[in-house]
Amino acid sequence: MTRRRAATFDLRDAVRDRGFTPRGADRDALLALVADGDDDVAEHAARALAQLGTEAGHAALAAAATHTGPARTQLVQAAGRLAGGSAGEPLRAPLAAFLHDDDSRVRRAAARALGATGDARFAEALLARVRRADVDVAERKVLVSALGKLGAADAIDVVAEVAQRAADPLLRRVAEEASLRLTRDVVRAGADNRIDGDTRLPRDVIVRLSCRAGFEDVLVDEAAPLFTAKRAGAGAARGTLRRGRTLASLRTLRTSARIELLGGESPFRDDDLAGAVAHALSSPACIALLEALTVGPLRYRLAWPGDAHRRADTLRVALEAGRRCPALVNDPRDAPWEARIEPDARTHTLRIWLTPRALPDTRFDYLETRAEGASHPTVAAALARLAGVRDDDVVWDPFCGAGTELVERARLGPYARLFGTDLDADVAALAQTTITRAGLAHARVVHGDALDGAPRQAPTLVLTNPPLGRRVGRQADPGALLSHLAARLPAVLAPGARVVWLSPQPDRTARALLAAGFRVTDGTRVDLGGLVAERQVAFLP
Repeated sequence: MTRRRAATFDLRDAVRDRGFTPRGADRDALLALVADGDDDVAEHAARALAQLGTEAGHAALAAAATHTGPARTQLVQAAGRLAGGSAGEPLRAPLAAFLHDDDSRVRRAAARALGATGDARFAEALLARVRRADVDVAERKVLVSALGKLGAADAIDVVAEVAQRAADPLLRRVAEEASLRLTRDVVRAGADNRIDGDTRLPRDVIVRLSCRAGFEDVLVDEAAPLFTAKRAGAGAARGTLRRGRTLASLRTLRTSARIELLGGESPFRDDDLAGAVAHALSSPACIALLEALTVGPLRYRLAWPGDAHRRADTLRVALEAGRRCPALVNDPRDAPWEARIEPDARTHTLRIWLTPRALPDTRFDYLETRAEGASHPTVAAALARLAGVRDDDVVWDPFCGAGTELVERARLGPYARLFGTDLDADVAALAQTTITRAGLAHARVVHGDALDGAPRQAPTLVLTNPPLGRRVGRQADPGALLSHLAARLPAVLAPGARVVWLSPQPDRTARALLAAGFRVTDGTRVDLGGLVAERQVAFLP
């Protein structure tokens, strides 16, 4: 940070330091540096001047009125830095006056600043300049770009016309991008836009569901009443949802994390992926599906392989798909649909998978908040399904966290009682809140140590996802925690009881269960998001 010493302090050097904080008394000197014609120093000085607030902006515009050439442009640019936000509102009308300046560079500086404010009140002033026949290409590019940021409906037709007639390739691209922005902003602010989960599918649709890798068989089993699904790689199941079914029916699947519908397909070449995406997205099959399930505009966002941004390709897709189907609106911010791009290099076939991001999901509304280390609810649901349902079940979760395993077991079917314990008093209180919000009867959570105590009524089912990391408590690792628990379970469980848990140290915990007299089954490995554990299902004779 620059220190002020009267003998050595030089403002020209000080402004180059991003940690420099100017004083009010520096204003006139900073204005002089902005106006001195040295682009490098002027940029640093303008940044420092912006720290002095709106009054510095008014001073910059007043100084601009008395200068010519580059100094005038740089002073207007400096004022433009301060025109954003509510505090900068008083600067905008004075800036708009410079749209009529004799110097094209000054006009461009004013237009850029007004566009950056997002204040649509100044769209008409910018439109008036765009409509003039004597505006050169450089200024027209700045004007249409600024209009694209203001979201003014009146500008859509004018900017689209510029894009259509532009002979300059860069002007045409800037105008096309501005036109997309304007259309997107106007659509976003317009009518109700959502996904109707209760609409019946107009045709058979290939569906892909995701889950934690290692629970594919559980997901396939849960989906069976709706459609026949098969494992489709790690963490996925795929099948055909028949005509007449609804998206809302897929939201009943508690082990599914994401829903994808096959929207369209297209052959592709490695050098034209964007063109294939536009073709598949705007295909009749894809559009018909989107139209059937969407209320309002067909807004989508693109998800490229590897979650890359690919801004140029996204723009090309938005333009080409929009030409084929004007109802399609690319909106990366809050579109109801995500179009995930999946190229198959072996067959040179590209698929568009549509994820209904705005489809209501109330499955886990009972969770007010998540405890540190608590199970993801889809994992809890999968464990509950592995355990199965007995109407006389007395269920115990020794390390209950947020209580998700208890709730998910209750959602499956009848039970006698639910018990939860947790060594952390705050977490135990959270779990009690969870089961209360879920409306569960005959359920109780207590603050306690599972290695010292147990429910008074002998459990028929131990259902748990052990704590990891800081949630392990006094034990050195979760494997030790589960092994110690396994040793004492025969003394507290009912005859014929079963244990279902995820073990991060499966060999160790399997040995402990066998030594305690359990019969151990399963052994499927599960990816918990960077941590691999094993499904273990054990039965007590």
